[in-house]
This record gives sequence, structure tokens and C-alpha cells, in this order.
Amino acid sequence: MAKSQISTTNELLGLAAELYQLSDVDAIIDKVLARLQELYSVETKLSAEAEGEISLPLKLRDTTCAYICLGSSLRVKRSDAKRHPESGEGSLSAQGMGIATPASRARNDVTELELFMNLVSQRIDQLQLTMDLSASHERLLEQSRYMSQIFSTVSHELRTPLTNVIGFSELMLSRELDTKTQKQYLSEIARSARRLSTLVNDFLDLSRVEASGSIRLDDCEPADIDWIAERAWKDLNAELILTNKPAEIEWQIAKNLPKINADSDAMIRVFINLFSNALKYGSGSKIVCAISVTKNLVQVKVEDKGIGIPQDMLDSIFDRFVRVDNGVTRETGGTGLGLWICRQIIEAHGGKIYCKSKLGAGTQVCFTVPYIK
Repeated sequence: MAKSQISTTNELLGLAAELYQLSDVDAIIDKVLARLQELYSVETKLSAEAEGEISLPLKLRDTTCAYICLGSSLRVKRSDAKRHPESGEGSLSAQGMGIATPASRARNDVTELELFMNLVSQRIDQLQLTMDLSASHERLLEQSRYMSQIFSTVSHELRTPLTNVIGFSELMLSRELDTKTQKQYLSEIARSARRLSTLVNDFLDLSRVEASGSIRLDDCEPADIDWIAERAWKDLNAELILTNKPAEIEWQIAKNLPKINADSDAMIRVFINLFSNALKYGSGSKIVCAISVTKNLVQVKVEDKGIGIPQDMLDSIFDRFVRVDNGVTRETGGTGLGLWICRQIIEAHGGKIYCKSKLGAGTQVCFTVPYIK
């Protein structure tokens, strides 16, 4: 083997060893391209297609994902190569550069490059496997944290209403109670049962979204959004009256609103959730519900003058299990799924939901949905 050939072989082996010190695929490819260009004095590039007579496949798990191509000016003459007029040998010629190399040298160069690219592909395979294992490990950790959060939330949130149902039921069975006390206990049982129903529905929705990627809507039909909002308020206020906590709402509804294509029951859930939050965190202030038309959308705003939400939480407040950490939330409890479910329902209707708030000055939750033209 010629000295120059040995030198090139050593260079390629040294480069292959250096690649094992790199842990970034892009850095490996950049280094290979630069070093091959230096060794063979031709342009090199990464390409999705085999361009030129020397195109070295870059493989990932035995599948060619790209090619490292040595410039088109480099041509290898194999068995069908013409004889060089002086040497009588086939040649590796670089057009325009005046380089001529024996055919055996050309074949050796190509063979060594192919072996070298096998080493490069193996290193990339190894890195990809490491990254896949790391990503899988992270997903498992995230799934573990997620499941722990679900179990913690379920056990905590179900305990109080379930205890109330059992406790007040046992009191009614074990004691002679006057009518007023019986009505009071039954009201507590009904309120706790509704709370349990809401929690079960929330977690069922969570499981459906996890399984299918979106919340399930029943058949959507043309509906009046102002009727949906007023119906939601009546349902919620009926519960508030039973607990002796009636509330006020100010309606700001535009005239002649167009109909929307909606699952009315799902949209009622959205309004009940937004109204409940406004009452819970509104510090006793009267809430406002405004419905209007903007461009090709119906816009809804539910506003309170309560404690507000920190600015750094406005983008995440619609994520699952996210709750503002303050005295009110710690006192009232909750799963942190309500606004997340609202977002799922609104987006399933082709709309968007967002929040505007300022600490100590109240919160405005808005959503838009397309109307029927």
C-alpha cells in the first residue's frame, strides 16, 4: 500500500475515533464533511439523494436517511474505465484539477470511504439509541408523575363530598330529626352528590382526551348561545339557593345574536365552570357575562372583580391540574381540570379561549366560537 494511501487510511481511522467523542449528530456530520473535503480536495455536501458517482449512504438502523456526496468533479473509473494513455491503468480523475490516480487506488479509496461511512452510521445509530432511551425514560418519569398527581387529586377531592354523603345519611338514619334539619342535611347530601358527579365527569373527560386526543361531543345542532348561558346560570343558581348563597349576574347580551353549531350540554358545562370560578374567586363581587359578535365569531366574556391571576400564569391556566396557589384555592379545593376541560370543549367547537387578569383587580375569561352563517 502506498504511503499516501496509508496516510489517508490513518486519517479516516483517526476521524472515526474522534466521532465517538461527539454526542451531537449535527456536529458529527459537519466534522465528516469538513474532513473529507480536506482529505480529498473536493467539495462535499449532505444530500437527500445520491448525487454524483461517489455518494456515501448515511444509514440509521439499516435505512439510508441521507448521502454524503463528494463533489461532482470527482469521478471513479471502475472495471469499464478507459486506460490511461501513459500508465495503462484506469484512473481516478478530478476534472479541472489535473489529478490522475491508478484504478486500484480509486477502488481502495472508495472501499475505505464505504467502511468509514459504516463507522459513522454506527456512531449515529448509537447516539439515536441513547436519545431514544433517554426520551423513553423521561416519558416514563413524566407518566409516573402524572399518574401520581391523578391519584393524589382523586383521593383528596373525592374524600370530602363522599364523607359528607355518608355522614349526613347516617345522621338521618340514626336520629329523629325535625323537618328543617332534615332539609338541611338533604341539601348537603345533594350538594356533595353533585360535586361527586362533577368530579367523575371531569376525570372521565380527562381519560377520553388521553385516549383519543380530544373531548367527545354529542350531536351538534344550531343553538342560541344566550339561551345556553342563561340555562347554565339557572342550574348553578338553583344550587346556590339551596346553600343559601344566591349570587348576582349582570347580562350584557347583544341583540339578534346568530346561532352557533353546538353540543348544548357541553357548552352549558363551560358556562357553569366559568360562572363558578367567577363566584369562587370574585370576592363576592357581581359577575358580568357579555355576549357579542366580532367579525365571524360570537364572543363571550365572563368577568369578576376578585383576586385576579398572576401574569406569569395566564398562559398555563388552561393546562390540566393547574391552579393558582392562594388562600382561596386552598380553602375551596378543586381538581385544576375545570378550565382545561373548558378549553377542550371550546376547541372542539372550533373556537379559542383565553384569559385577561390583573392581581387584585379581577379576571376576564373570554372565548370565541364560529357562528352559523
